[in-house]
Amino acid sequence: MDTSEDLPGALPFLPSTIAKEEEQGREAYVVVIDNVPDFLWWIQNPEPKVQWLEVQDLIGVAEIWRNAAGKETDVAIDLIIEKPEKEAAYLSRLVEVSNVRDIRVSIKTRPGFLKALKMATSLGLPVRLLPVHMGKAGFKELAHALDYYLNDPEIRSPVEFFRSALLSEEGPATAHLWQVIEDDSTVFERWDSVVPPSDAAERYVKYLKRPDPECRKCRHLDFCRGFFKQWDPNDSCKGILKVYDKITESSQNVDKSDSRFTVDPSVIGKNPLS
Repeated sequence: MDTSEDLPGALPFLPSTIAKEEEQGREAYVVVIDNVPDFLWWIQNPEPKVQWLEVQDLIGVAEIWRNAAGKETDVAIDLIIEKPEKEAAYLSRLVEVSNVRDIRVSIKTRPGFLKALKMATSLGLPVRLLPVHMGKAGFKELAHALDYYLNDPEIRSPVEFFRSALLSEEGPATAHLWQVIEDDSTVFERWDSVVPPSDAAERYVKYLKRPDPECRKCRHLDFCRGFFKQWDPNDSCKGILKVYDKITESSQNVDKSDSRFTVDPSVIGKNPLS
């Protein structure tokens, strides 16, 4: 599936019901799916304008993944993992799916997410970590996840946001963290049932207007752009700074020919699943 052409304006993420109604007026969009009937419909009837399907809360439904392993269409899938410790065991269902279509596993960094990360990468699937509001234990697990990504010789698939952060050390960030997480409202426009929602958008716009004072002098500002301050400006950055500093330290030592580090991570106006 070739979607490398630049997409005009912000890319809409539309609930499947809205996508069915409004597809004719849009040049490109992502369909957000959270129920079995809509999944089965879109996997069999994707419009050419559909860039990929964002699938939520359905990894536990075995039969739909058998259906997705069919070759009727090759529309890509971004699978959101909300409960990683519980759902990690289900990821093996994606092996046959990945043989016929692009699929990415996007894992919320809730307790136990490292288990899901290891399962997904062992299957050769690209992973995107989606940070949630974390405490000390969460950042400790994130640091373990980074060590695993950097040092396990069996990994061959990219892990975002680590990959983009590593490559940003070579120069200006190709894609900053808000874009890698697809929360930058200038690039990705997320809709609810009526209008574009704006929790993430408002947080990002607020950051642009007035960055946190601690962020303005931070050495990782170009990539992070205040992402971990969005939930509470009083949160300590100590945990994430340890992760960022490890990325900086490791950036000069990684093998640039290794497939997990070398692919262009940019998601700006492109399908990040291709």
